[in-house]
Parts: sequence; structure tokens; C-alpha cells
Amino acid sequence: MSNCQNSINGILKNYSYNGCNTAPLFIVYSESITNRLNYTLRFVFNQILLTGYLITNDEKVFVESELIKINYSNKSFSNTITIFPSGLLSESGVKEFVPTCTTSNNKVLLFTNTKSDLGFDLFSAVFYLISRMEEWQKFVKDEHGRFEVRNSILYKLSVLKQPLVDCWINDFRKIVIEKFPEIKLSSRSFQYISTIDVDNAFAFKGKSLFRNLGGGVKDLLAGNVKMALARIGTLISGKKDPFDAYDIQIDLSDKYLVPLIYFFLYRTGTEFDRTLDPKNFQFNKLINGIKNKGIAFGLHPSYYSSEDGQLLLHEKKLLETNSGSIVEASRQHYLRFNIKTTPKQLLNAGIKYDFTMGFANSTGFRAGTSMPFYYYDFEEEKELEIMAVPFAAMDGAYYIYDNTNVKEALDEMISVANQVKQVNGLMITVFHERTFAKELYPGWSNIYTKLHQSLGAS
Repeated sequence: MSNCQNSINGILKNYSYNGCNTAPLFIVYSESITNRLNYTLRFVFNQILLTGYLITNDEKVFVESELIKINYSNKSFSNTITIFPSGLLSESGVKEFVPTCTTSNNKVLLFTNTKSDLGFDLFSAVFYLISRMEEWQKFVKDEHGRFEVRNSILYKLSVLKQPLVDCWINDFRKIVIEKFPEIKLSSRSFQYISTIDVDNAFAFKGKSLFRNLGGGVKDLLAGNVKMALARIGTLISGKKDPFDAYDIQIDLSDKYLVPLIYFFLYRTGTEFDRTLDPKNFQFNKLINGIKNKGIAFGLHPSYYSSEDGQLLLHEKKLLETNSGSIVEASRQHYLRFNIKTTPKQLLNAGIKYDFTMGFANSTGFRAGTSMPFYYYDFEEEKELEIMAVPFAAMDGAYYIYDNTNVKEALDEMISVANQVKQVNGLMITVFHERTFAKELYPGWSNIYTKLHQSLGAS
């Protein structure tokens, strides 16, 4: 088995909120103790600062405590860090509003308040972004029914490509250490994870004569002579299928100690779902070969599954049956995702990790963070037991939406990764099987290699 590969549970074990020292070092005073506040503090303290916390609304307990004190109220206490609450974490439901915003020390702040030691309500700002409240608010959907990047407050403020939440908490860490120099806070190490969405396992291999003839005609009509020749080479001369770069990807994963996760689309026959039939021998041979090499994989739920929980469950069970493995992770095909319903459907189907949190047409951090977090349900005002694992960059954002050249795409991905390194965060990229076909996207296979060389552990 590969040195860096494991189950998805194994890959993400350090981000579980429980894989760290959670002994309480902080005590937070708040007059209002709510699920929203606890949800936010769990992320800030357990996930990012790798420490523990207590919450109290008892002034006497707070004053007499020997823990590091965070005052989240309008009251005044000595020897504390004070954050004045905006009121968002004491409310319920979703209202239509846009947070106040300022720029301080070249950094954008939401829920600003000059009375706070940080200059803003850190906890409300974090909650607003990781709860995805803006996706629960009204917005104009794109042609696939998605929350598009232009709706994002971070995009409008030109900070989408910064892990802003991680930066805020990193600044908070510095203030804590400055005020309480005796404290020793642990920190994570930067990690890079490669993920590949397999929308169409092979370009030609395993497909019927009818599909190959039709595809060949389309290639010629589109003037794509290279793909037409590659089709002939694969089917007649036995050359390797243009999409079959799986061994190369696995070798890079091993060499540079970069965890690798595949997400397989497991439905075909619709306008948007065009992979091999799930019963296809070559398809399942590929999946089981990847499994036998110790490589993690999950489901790429089909286009319409975001609207149909039974379809999602059917695809998951079929993949589990044919692979002999429990499937606990997924990323929605086309990133079709409804924040109000999809997380609960995934949870009901037994999915623990959702890798959909990102944008198809832009690099950046949809929730403002590079770090995994749990979804929040505003209907029941509680944290859900399904973790969102955000990605920062997708190949198609460059060659489909922006027509960016190879060098500029690589430079931007490295630039974003360097920002993630500064906060000891998690950099996740999304590539597709077709990206490795030189006949379609020349130079992109080299980008993938160079990312491993630049961001890998060895």
C-alpha cells in the first residue's frame, strides 16, 4: 500500500475536530449561549487553534477562572480579550442583510466594531461564512441551479482567493500569544491533497461501437483530428486511452506523498452524465484496481441527484456493491448543490465528507476557509454530522471559463497555495480525467506534475 494513501477517514483524520489536544485553555463568556456560538467556537478552537474551550454565562465563574478569558459580550472585564457581539449568533432563522465591512491593515473585516480588540466580531464573521448563510439567503441561480461566484460577498470584495477566515483566526492567535505570552498553542502543517473527478472513465475504451462511431464523427466535424487519430490508435492499434493516466497519477502521489482521492460518476445515459455503464467490466476493473492499490475513492453523484435523494442512494449502493467498499465521501457532479437540502440528503445516504465546496468557474475559497468544517442547518439551528471539505482550484475554471494559458494557471494555483501555507491550511485541487489528454488540453498534465513537485511533502 502507498505510504501516503489510506481511506478518506485516514486522510482527513487530523481534521476531525477530535484529532488534537482539546483540553480547555480558553473560557468564553457570553450572555447568550446558542448552537450558533458553540458551532463557531468548535471551528475556531478545536479545528484551527487545536485547543479546547468552555462557554459560560456566569460572571463569577468567568472572573474566577484561571483559563484564558475571551469576553464575548458588551460588559467589561479585566485581563480578557474582548469581542463585542453583533447579535447574529443570538438570532434564529435567516434574514436578508449584508454584513458591515471595512479594510484594516490591508485585510477585509466583516461585522466591524471598533470596540472589539480585533476591530470586528470575529465569531459572527466566521459563522456567516462557514455556515454558508449567504447561500441560505436569496440569490440568482446560474443555468445549473448553482450559487454562482458573482453572488459571493468574498468575490465582490475581491478577497475570494484569500483564505480569509484562516487569516482572521491566525491574527487572533497572535493577539492571544501577545496578551498571554505564557500560552503554547499548537499549529498544523500545510498539506496538499489531490482530487480527481472521473466524469468519463475512458475516452474510447470500454465503449460500444455505436458510441465510438458517433464520437469519431463528432471529432471530425469539430475539426479535432488529434482525438480522431487517438480513437483509431486506441481501438485498432492498442495504444493507451487518452484518459487513462491513472498509473501516472498514483505514481506521483507515491513519489511526493500527496494523498489522492478519486470521485467516480456512476450513472450514464443523460445529457450531463456520460460515463461508462456502471455494469461495464472495464469500468469496475479500473475502480477495483485503484482500490487494491490503497487509493481512496468516493462517489461523484450524478447531475440530477442533488434533487433526488433516492437516486443518490441508488448510485452510492451500486458503487459499494461493485467495489466491495463503504463509500463515505462524495463531490456533486457539476457541483450542483442546494445548501438547504443536499447536505441532509448526503447525510441520509451515509456520506460523511462532502468535497463540493468550491466554484466551477473561479479559483478561491467559497466559505472563506481552506479547512474542513461541518455544515449548519438553519431550519433546525444545529450543526449537521457531515463535513464540508473545501477545494481551492479546479482545472476547468481555467481552460473552460477563462481560457487561461498553462503558465498563468499554474502561477495562480501556486500563489493561492502559498497563501494557504502561511496559515498552515489545507490546499485541495480538482482535476478531471480528460485534463490529462494532451489531444484536448496540452500542457495540463505538466501542471499536475509541477503542483506535486512544488507542494508535495518529499
